[in-house]
Amino acid sequence: MIVFQYPYDRLKSLFQGDGSRARSMRATMLMAGAFGASKVMQLGSNLVLTRILFPEAFGLMTLVFVFIGALQLLSDVGVQPSIIRSARGDAPEFLQTAWTVMVVRGVWITGLAFVLAWPYARLYDQDILFPLICIAALSTVIHGFSSIGRNIRERDIVLGRVVLLDLLGQGAAISLTVLFAWLTQSVWGLAIGSVAGAIVTTALSHVLMPSSNNRFRWDRDVLSEIMVFGRWILLGTLLTYMGGEGIRAVNGYLVDIDTLAFLYMASMIGGVPGQLTSRILSGVAFPMLSRIVRERPDDLKLAVRKIRTLQIVFSLPLFFLLAMTAQPLIDFLYDTRYAPAGTFLAVLALNGAVAALPAAYLNALLSLGESRIHALLMGVASTLKIAGTICGFYLGGPVGMVLGVGLAELGVFCLSFAFARQRGFDSLQLDLACLLVLSGAYAYILPTINWAI
Repeated sequence: MIVFQYPYDRLKSLFQGDGSRARSMRATMLMAGAFGASKVMQLGSNLVLTRILFPEAFGLMTLVFVFIGALQLLSDVGVQPSIIRSARGDAPEFLQTAWTVMVVRGVWITGLAFVLAWPYARLYDQDILFPLICIAALSTVIHGFSSIGRNIRERDIVLGRVVLLDLLGQGAAISLTVLFAWLTQSVWGLAIGSVAGAIVTTALSHVLMPSSNNRFRWDRDVLSEIMVFGRWILLGTLLTYMGGEGIRAVNGYLVDIDTLAFLYMASMIGGVPGQLTSRILSGVAFPMLSRIVRERPDDLKLAVRKIRTLQIVFSLPLFFLLAMTAQPLIDFLYDTRYAPAGTFLAVLALNGAVAALPAAYLNALLSLGESRIHALLMGVASTLKIAGTICGFYLGGPVGMVLGVGLAELGVFCLSFAFARQRGFDSLQLDLACLLVLSGAYAYILPTINWAI
C-alpha cells in the first residue's frame, strides 16, 4: 500500500485548496461528470421521442433550431467572455449593464424571429415552420432574463451551482418535451417543450444563483468596453454558426427531410466528445488562461501547451472509439428506420477529431483579447466548410458532403497552427503525430461504411 500512497496523496493535493490549479481541476472533473449525465439524459429522451414521433419531426425541428441559432449568434456581442476577461468584470456597474444587454438581446431576437419566420418557411416550402419558429423563439426572450450570478461564478471558476442548474434545467426540459410530444403525437410537442424548459431553467437560475446585479443599468463606458471586444466576437460567432449549425441549412437544400433527420441523429452522438472538449475549454481553460494573462502573462505559453496536450490525449481516443463502433451503436439504439445514421456517425466522429485539434489555440487567442484574429479564423472556417459541403455532395453524395467538412476542418487547423506558432505556443511534434494517426483512422474507417445512402 505504501507504493500507492505517494501518487494518491499527490493526486489528492491537486484537488484541495483554493488555488487556481485546484479550482481548475475540480471544475474540470465536475464539468466532465455533469456533461456525461447530460448526454445520458439527452440520449434517453431521444430514444423515447424517436418511438413517439417520425423522422420528419426531427428534420423540421433541425430547421427551426438552425434558424433561431442564427439569430442568437447574429446578436452575440460577447457578454460572457467580456465578463470573464475584463479586469472590472466583477464590478456592479459592469454586471448590471451586461444583464441589461442580455435582456435587450433576448427581446430583439424573438421579435426578429417573428418577422423572418414566414419567409424562412417559404424558402424550404414547409409552411409549418412559421408557427413552430414563433413558438420556439419565445424561449430566447425567457433566457434573456436569466440571473447574472451564473456569469459571476463562471468568471471565478466556481461551477458547482452552474452545473446543478444545467442538469436540473435540462431534466425539466426533457421531461416536459416528452410529455408534450406524447400528448400531441406531433412536432408541436418539441416546440412547446423547449419553451417550457426555458421557463423552468430561468426561474432556477434566480433560485440557485441570486444576484443583486439583476437590474437594469446602462453604463456607457461598460457598454463601450463590451462592444469593442464583442464586435469581433459577434462576427466570429456568426461565422462559427455559418460553418457549424448553418451547414445544416445547406444540407436542407441538398438532401431530403429524412436524410436530414439521420444527420441530426448522428451529430447528436458524434458531437459528444467535441462538445465535452469545448465545454471544458470554455468553462475552465478560457477563464484560467484569461487570469494568467491578467496576472502572470509570461506563463501563458507553458499553460497553453499543457492544456492542449491533455485535451488531445483524452479526446482523440473517444473520437476513434466512436467512429469504429458507429454502426453497431446506431443499430443497438434505434430501430431499422434510422440505420443510415451509422454511416454519418462514423464520418462525423473522425471530422470531430480534426476539429478538436485547434480548439485550445482558439481559446488562447481569445484570452489574449485577439477576437479579431478569432473572427478571421471563423470566417475562413465557414467558407471552407460551406464549399466542402457543396463540393463533397456533388462528388460523393450525402457521405461526400460530410467528408467535405472534415477536409475543411483540416484547413482551419493549419491556419490556427500558423497563428499559434507565430506567438510561440504551438506543439509541432504533437500536431504531426495527431495528423499521422488521423490519416490512418480515415484510411481504416472509410472503406467500411455504406456510401449508397
